[in-house]
Amino acid sequence: RFHWLDFLDSRHIDLIRQLSRLRISNHISLANFPPAEVKRVMDSLVLSKKKNKDKGSRVASTTVKSVTVQYSLLDTRAGGKMTAYCLKHGLTIQAYGCLAGGLLSDHFLHRDKPGSTRTDPDAVSLGKYHEVIEQWGTWELFQELLSTLRMIGNKHRVRISM
Repeated sequence: RFHWLDFLDSRHIDLIRQLSRLRISNHISLANFPPAEVKRVMDSLVLSKKKNKDKGSRVASTTVKSVTVQYSLLDTRAGGKMTAYCLKHGLTIQAYGCLAGGLLSDHFLHRDKPGSTRTDPDAVSLGKYHEVIEQWGTWELFQELLSTLRMIGNKHRVRISM
C-alpha cells in the first residue's frame, strides 16, 4: 500500500517508478489517491515502461493493481469517477471503513449520540467515523438508516453488519 499526503509534491511518481524498477513487490495499491492522481500515476508508469522498453532497459514488473479508499453507505465518494476509472483500467478497489468503525452495526441502533471520542485513545477511529456521519447527515438520520438496515437484516436473518 502506497500513501502520499501532498499531491502538489510530485515525488511520489518517481518513488512509485523506483519501486517498480526494484521489483520489491509485484503489486502496489495506491491508498487514498483521488481519481485524477491515480490516472496521473498510471499514465506515468505506462510512459516509463514504454521508454525503458525502447531503450532496451529492464521493464518494470511492479504495477499498480488496486486503490485503497474509504467506502461505505455513509461515504460513497469512490463510487463515481474512481470506480469508473478502475473498471476501465482493470484496477480493483480495496475498501476500508465499510462499517464506519463499527458504527454501522446493531450495537449503535437506538443509542444516543456518543460523547467525545477525541480524548479516548481506544475510540479515536469512532471519532473519525462520527465525523463521516456528521458530513453525511444527523445522528437522527443515521438512526433511521440503522433502523432500515435492521429491517432488511431481519428479512434475511442477519445482523446489520453482515
